[in-house]
Amino acid sequence: MAILLPPRNDPSYGVDGIMHGAALDGSRDQVCDDRYSKANASIYGYNGLTVGDWFARRIIAEFHGAHRRRKGTVFGDGSVLGDGKTGAFSVLYPYQAHYEPRKDICYDTSSSTNTSDFGTREPLALLKSYETQNDIRVLCPMEEVRGYRYEGLYRVVDMYYSCDGQNTEFYLERQGGQPSLESLVRPTADELQLYEQTQGHSTLGWEMESAWGVVERTVCWERLIP
Repeated sequence: MAILLPPRNDPSYGVDGIMHGAALDGSRDQVCDDRYSKANASIYGYNGLTVGDWFARRIIAEFHGAHRRRKGTVFGDGSVLGDGKTGAFSVLYPYQAHYEPRKDICYDTSSSTNTSDFGTREPLALLKSYETQNDIRVLCPMEEVRGYRYEGLYRVVDMYYSCDGQNTEFYLERQGGQPSLESLVRPTADELQLYEQTQGHSTLGWEMESAWGVVERTVCWERLIP
């Protein structure tokens, strides 16, 4: 599949842009730009991030090692109960109409956006985190889903099963010694303005890389669409 590679000086997708690390495929889906090294998200703790970091898209959070799963809300390695895995690396809190900073989070497995994980990977990763007490990075969507903010490190402090056994609730508590949620200022007004500009972003002058490594400069996006 052909990949559209943004110029390094692109205002949104370039090295200084809020979308740095992303490229576009022929279906207009965002993918990681392989010209740059992607951080490893399979690490516990801060992983080189700063509390309050803001990511315009999930793919950007993945590029910076904050969270890797583009559909599911829990990224971890506890896929099989009792396999010695150590739990969740990160949690993307489900979207709410009005953002509110939360020191305590209730994560209901029924809110998972990846139905193939229901009752398996996501709950088991959090169950392992409850056992190991490893820190979990928590990202929260901003209002109107205008990006995701890294809110800090949390731990699973309690869990409950529903009466019918279909759902599990995990309670996550924010750890001390971190900047207060009220002090976090991103996304800034300038970042939100840039975010709006990424909607329908022009690909004029981007390079097209095919599976055979052929690179050519695009005249416009439509040339990739049958």
